[in-house]
Amino acid sequence: MKFVVSNSDLLVHMQAISKVIVSKPQNPIQSHILLTLQGNRLTMRATGPDTSASAVLDLSSASQEGSVAVPAKFILDMLSTFSGSEQPLTFDVDEESRNITVYSENGQYTFTGQDGQIFPTDPELREDLLVSFEMDAGIFISAFASTLFATGEDEYRPVMSGILMEFDGQTITFVSSDAHKLVRYRYHLPENESVPGSGSFIIHKRPAGLLKNMLTRTSSKVQVSFDDKNAMFRFDEYTLICRLIAGRFPNYNSVIPQYNPNVVTVNRQAFLTSLSRAQVFAAQSTLLVTLSLSGNQITLGSQDTDMATRSKENLKCQYEGQDMEIGFKSEYLIGILSSLTSTEVQMQLSDPSRPGLIVPVGTAEDQAEDVLMLLMPMKV
Repeated sequence: MKFVVSNSDLLVHMQAISKVIVSKPQNPIQSHILLTLQGNRLTMRATGPDTSASAVLDLSSASQEGSVAVPAKFILDMLSTFSGSEQPLTFDVDEESRNITVYSENGQYTFTGQDGQIFPTDPELREDLLVSFEMDAGIFISAFASTLFATGEDEYRPVMSGILMEFDGQTITFVSSDAHKLVRYRYHLPENESVPGSGSFIIHKRPAGLLKNMLTRTSSKVQVSFDDKNAMFRFDEYTLICRLIAGRFPNYNSVIPQYNPNVVTVNRQAFLTSLSRAQVFAAQSTLLVTLSLSGNQITLGSQDTDMATRSKENLKCQYEGQDMEIGFKSEYLIGILSSLTSTEVQMQLSDPSRPGLIVPVGTAEDQAEDVLMLLMPMKV
């Protein structure tokens, strides 16, 4: 097995797929990356407990088809030393001894791989249950950027550690929640585009985060396929396959209050800055910050009686509604505001005991996206 490959191309693709590898895999071979040569195509594949990723490179020079598993950290460390000096590397693999010799312009380097035949295989999606469609990479990037931070960590409720993806005709919805906050990201496809049929699945936060990072490298369409157990995402030369979370996602629509007559519109960055200051003075056990709404002003307050600290800050806003004081955990509210990108945000409130809704104030250009974030209040 012998091939010539650009050091930078190999490094970029290996770095992307290696993110699925965990630090202490149950199977030692899962700390490796499988290299498979077929014709002039080199396939690299890495695998974790529930996720695998692969990439394909077309080579200008290759011979003697075969496969070998190379230690991921070792080869990434080696390739990183060539960064900044674009050059071809020649890999010569002895498949009997699995000794690998790499030739650069000025050197020769040898290390040992593992038998590629013992590398775990990818799960196959069931044809009789397969659902497939295409979607712009940008939709996934925006959706995961909005929802990942709101996923939970409860091992007894695994569905809360994932992101629900629903599709129906021209609407695609992503939802995440940790029981304290909830995010619903909805995208309305153009009239000339649609998703066939309807369906849903729950993807775990880890592969969702990996997919988001990988998609920043492309602007192409993503081919999505899934059955009752696994989902596969293909774009450019990359493929990611992950096991789906089994179970039913909570009825998120039932917790979104429909009547919210008290509406605050405020500059997002100014609100975020004031909250960050107030959090410094808040009790570390609760991180409670109170919002007193009156006229066209928000008064942010926080205190820690044990440390004898207190803060009070006024912030201009546009407010329509009755005077109200409501409390939120500052950490959660800061997370919500940080995940948004709009200049202004709107808080829609019912009363101090019911969830508050936070939505971006957008323009006509943003109407394809519908982002809603819900936060449970704290007792003042």
